[in-house]
Amino acid sequence: MYENYEMSPTVRYLTDSNGSSVAYASFGSGPLLVCPCWWISHVEKDWDSPPFTHFFSALGKAFRVTLYDRPGVGLSDRDVPPRTLDLEVELLGQVIDAVADAGEKVSLLAISCGAPVALAYAARHGNRLDRICCYGGFLDGADIAAPEVQKVMLETVRTHWGLGSRTLADLFLPDQSREELDWLSRQQRHTASAEKAAELLALTYEMDATDAIAELSTELFVIHRNGDRAIPCAAGRRLAAAVPGTPFRTFTGSAHPPWFGEPDVLTVIVNYLSGSADSTDAQSSGDAVTVPHDWSLDAPNRAARTPDGPIPLTPLEFGVAQRLVDATGRVVTRDELLEHVWHSPFEGSNKVDAVIRTLRKKLGPRAKSIETVRGHGFRLRQS
Repeated sequence: MYENYEMSPTVRYLTDSNGSSVAYASFGSGPLLVCPCWWISHVEKDWDSPPFTHFFSALGKAFRVTLYDRPGVGLSDRDVPPRTLDLEVELLGQVIDAVADAGEKVSLLAISCGAPVALAYAARHGNRLDRICCYGGFLDGADIAAPEVQKVMLETVRTHWGLGSRTLADLFLPDQSREELDWLSRQQRHTASAEKAAELLALTYEMDATDAIAELSTELFVIHRNGDRAIPCAAGRRLAAAVPGTPFRTFTGSAHPPWFGEPDVLTVIVNYLSGSADSTDAQSSGDAVTVPHDWSLDAPNRAARTPDGPIPLTPLEFGVAQRLVDATGRVVTRDELLEHVWHSPFEGSNKVDAVIRTLRKKLGPRAKSIETVRGHGFRLRQS
């Protein structure tokens, strides 16, 4: 299966607390790195994707990496009871127990819905961890999409898995080739049944690690792509802002999986997990996010900070401002704001314009920093 790849993962199995067989794959050498499971995976078939192979082969050159298929998907037992966040946290602990040497510290690369699992585990077993890197993750699944959008997605996946898998592929990889989208769509259907996929997607929306933050002592770094359509960048920023002093770094692009898009993401992940001091060269989310004008965004307090004092913003005003800041110098369309701030695919540009007006009014003389690009949308000027 792996003879043409740089890494040759060894697949083994463990039995979870429900008696289900769980497949995990280990490869590489160096400090131990475990990746909490994302939505659905297949520890063998995922390696048929060259970008996946390149990404994890590079990680394997620096770390002993372990990936695993949660019960219900991939090579793990398919006919299993419904999953919960507590069961996911328990399973992560079992995987760590299976691969870690006695007393060995473990780092976690928490991708997508692996983030709340990693955070909840760290709150309970922080003494076992070295550091956590969250990529494309979130704190509360409610931040992913509005309830009506979640309902439509779940119904589509459950009743028409072919359409649902393609819709999700489009969300995960909006700028990739037709071949990549077709492959990912087929891979999802091969990896999980429609019912299990819908169940695990519902669990993703339900996950909430907010209570874990108070007990978190493990070093944390949060990375997100600013055009991510699957997990909005705002969800990643909220995760970082919830833990004072946590570095938050954005990259351009819209691909949700880290193995697609610019290679700098991989470099930063490896550097951070290896302890490189320059990997977190980013504004701490506990502070203000500076923009190229005399105002900034204060994420924890949901306000605009100016030399004249803070300006409180409504959630929608803050969301719009944050989206413009993340895309400084680039035109942000009304549809993009609807998708990433309102989390709705439905038209409604009037409500976007209304929030822009109130935001400009609050900014006063600084309102000119937000430009209207006729026929396209809005842009935060670079100077």
